[in-house]
Amino acid sequence: MPFLSVGAALAGMAMLVGYLAALAGRAEAGLASRRLMAAVAGADAAGDPLLNAADLKERLRILRQRSEAALARFGNGKPPDALTQRLKWAGISLMPQAWRMLPWPTGALGAVAGAVVGVVAPHYLPVLVLGGAMVGAMLPNTILNQRLAARRTRIASEILTYTEYLAMAMMAGADFRTAVRQVQERFVGPVSDAFSAAVLSSGVGGRLDDGLREAQAVLRNRDADVIVDTLVKNLQLGAECAERMLAAVETVRRERAERVLEKAGRAAVFLLVPIVVFIVPVVFALIVFPMLHQAIGVLH
Repeated sequence: MPFLSVGAALAGMAMLVGYLAALAGRAEAGLASRRLMAAVAGADAAGDPLLNAADLKERLRILRQRSEAALARFGNGKPPDALTQRLKWAGISLMPQAWRMLPWPTGALGAVAGAVVGVVAPHYLPVLVLGGAMVGAMLPNTILNQRLAARRTRIASEILTYTEYLAMAMMAGADFRTAVRQVQERFVGPVSDAFSAAVLSSGVGGRLDDGLREAQAVLRNRDADVIVDTLVKNLQLGAECAERMLAAVETVRRERAERVLEKAGRAAVFLLVPIVVFIVPVVFALIVFPMLHQAIGVLH
């Protein structure tokens, strides 16, 4: 029975790989035939390899495109806008339709990996296959959430420093649009991209206030909300706007310190929980209860 399960899993994996290879092979057939004719004609007589790094990279790119198109065909239909935006923020270039179907092949690969491990421990084969399938199916969503969390952490760490450089450029005499372009050369990241997109949208007929609100929606950070609100209210004040931006940065830093102290206070309360649950009963059982029992015996 274990060998039948392993054989079925490996056969399914082989069929999947064969299907993807067939899709890639059709696109590569023309390239391979041209290279073969050139080799027969002596074009490669100088020692150039028939499969160099550029060809391998091109074949991998074609294989990826074919695989993505195959997944997208199964996941047809309009994906939710939230998924499209999340993939864009995470820097994943896969189509949303293909991403929705990605847990199926990754789950199949996880099941195959579990079956391979189950050969060593056949008694746990069903558990390993099921666990591998579940881990494989959850892997794409886990990777997406990790990338989004890393993006949020980067935004939180960059927004104040970016705002300070922006304010210094404005205090030096540059207007907001010029200051954003100058700071963009120093900062490369989601914060700089959001503000640059706001300036770009205002340059093609849009309002700068609307672009800043769009940047606020893209960043989704409470500190960025404070900075954008300050900009929208005081953008016409020039150097005075820069001073108010720096004041907003100091306010945000103070609020961050207060939040850290508040979390530290809650952590101190949470530390009392293991003391009450684990240490106090042991002390009572080993010390207090014997003393009370002895005292009651003496009194009697």
